[in-house]
Amino acid sequence: MSAEVVKLIPTDPEYVPTEKCIEMIDEWIQRFHAQIIVTEEVRFIDQGANFEKIICPFCLSNIEIEWWQNQMDIASESSFHELKTITTCCNQQTTLNDLNYIWEAGFARFTIEVLESSSDITKADVLTIGEKLECSLKKVIAHY
Repeated sequence: MSAEVVKLIPTDPEYVPTEKCIEMIDEWIQRFHAQIIVTEEVRFIDQGANFEKIICPFCLSNIEIEWWQNQMDIASESSFHELKTITTCCNQQTTLNDLNYIWEAGFARFTIEVLESSSDITKADVLTIGEKLECSLKKVIAHY
């Protein structure tokens, strides 16, 4: 059986909202039966089978998967707290979080997960929740 999971993550991988901020979205969490996950380490929040490719944010070249996997191995040594890297295509400094993942993906310590309801979570919802959590959010749609 396959499943779709919507994951809302802060654009800053280290950001964790306060309990007071989280309480401000309690009604939304209840309505969508969302689950909040907070970890000490930064995790890669993937898109599952929706993964297509990774693109350089500077020159728009395709990122080689082997290079990316090597960079992930290096970053994992710091539990993904250190994500800085230099692209091989155009030699620009960036982070693994700032690469363009097709479909969206990213890194986070704080995640809101919702099962089977991506069509119900609008851009306006994402903006409103981000405002209440005092951060900007990415919407990751994962298919497993």
